[in-house]
Amino acid sequence: MPLEFLSSRWPQREFAQSPGESFPCTRSCKGKILNHRNRLGTFLPSAFLLTLLGSMAGCGGTKNPEKEAAAKESNAPNASAADAPPDMSKSVTFGRFAAHHERSLAVDLLVARKNFKSQFRVKGPAPQPFQNERPPEGVKEVTYESGELKLKGWLGTGRQNQKGEKAEKAEKKKPAVVFLHGGFAFSKDDWKDAEPFLKAGYVLFMPTLRGENGNPGFYESFLGEVDDAVAAGRFVASLPEVDPQRIFIAGHSSGAVLACLASMVPTVYKAAATFDGYLDMESWALGSDPALVPYDPKQSVEIFVRNPQSFVESVRCPLRLYASPAGARANQPFANRAKHLGKKYELVIVPGDHQSMVAPAIQLAIAWFQEVQEVATPSK
Repeated sequence: MPLEFLSSRWPQREFAQSPGESFPCTRSCKGKILNHRNRLGTFLPSAFLLTLLGSMAGCGGTKNPEKEAAAKESNAPNASAADAPPDMSKSVTFGRFAAHHERSLAVDLLVARKNFKSQFRVKGPAPQPFQNERPPEGVKEVTYESGELKLKGWLGTGRQNQKGEKAEKAEKKKPAVVFLHGGFAFSKDDWKDAEPFLKAGYVLFMPTLRGENGNPGFYESFLGEVDDAVAAGRFVASLPEVDPQRIFIAGHSSGAVLACLASMVPTVYKAAATFDGYLDMESWALGSDPALVPYDPKQSVEIFVRNPQSFVESVRCPLRLYASPAGARANQPFANRAKHLGKKYELVIVPGDHQSMVAPAIQLAIAWFQEVQEVATPSK
């Protein structure tokens, strides 16, 4: 049955923020999830858990004076003694995180997923309303397979023909990007966000995931959806116009979390870029509305297998974390561990809030993907 939000089930949460910060307080959504431009509140945990994450981010790790200075400047209006995070080192949440950290050093995400079966409280469609929209001109809706599921997605190849003109001869194979949308339903606005990849010469594929937009399957909250992200890459690799050695994955918000998890299992992807993803699933699951968490969050193993921070050692391809100044707080602990483990990663702070940072971050990702291609195929 459909999962619907009732405003009475979602507590009001407010906390100090400066203009442009990407963690707005949660607002009542009148029976349904907010549009993605305003729906971040439904995706982020409470102020208490954000404070916890801030205290965790302060523990050693990646240091970049210029970026830290920029982040501090962006957050300067909020700096006060009252904002100082409490010592959470003895909290239950932090203790479980630390225990899972040690455990994850010996467990690969692929192995953990293979040996795990989630116990769902409810099985239903993704918890966000959607509209069936027609793709824009030059873009087509296609079907891709993820296991036994046949899922939908929008595909743009950039090969648009004028009326009455014949298609051009087969051109050189192109690089491709699989872009995972934010929130829990796909819309034209998501396509517009990712369209710069298409304009830059990439084949662009935006999949809808299991349980979304009328798709078969049910919402699993960052579990089976990872399989869909992997399957989307296989689909793109099968396209005749795509160079299978130049396929990348990127995602925004919840899609960023999935892109990060996909970078930790075997795929066709040569590099992964995340845009303001909330990479601490423990804080997220414990602080979110139950409609977003279809399993029992008190069962720590359920969160563990979905949590990017549990499996930093599993990262298999170059990874670039793009984050707004406020969103950096949810990425820094992951970055600290990635540096400690010697992973190919970088945390890049992009000015703006959760939504406005996407456009400049995509331009940075386009340039970075080009660098990755040049390293992989150096000029003679």
